[in-house]
Amino acid sequence: MLEVLGILMIVQGIGGFINNWVDGSPSWFLVNYIPALNGFELPASAALAVAGFVIAGIGERSRKQRKAA
Repeated sequence: MLEVLGILMIVQGIGGFINNWVDGSPSWFLVNYIPALNGFELPASAALAVAGFVIAGIGERSRKQRKAA
């Protein structure tokens, strides 16, 4: 389950970064709809992608440990 959440965060982060870097038009990326992040869309998208990689890695590691036990 953590892997799926991580992948969704990665997609949202990378997509939001590209969208805001290119033109910043409204889209379905989450960071565009959080008023507190206005003006910080690029770093917020990058942080979301990095957090997604971390969460996906944690999920993968825990899944491997459960299979080994």
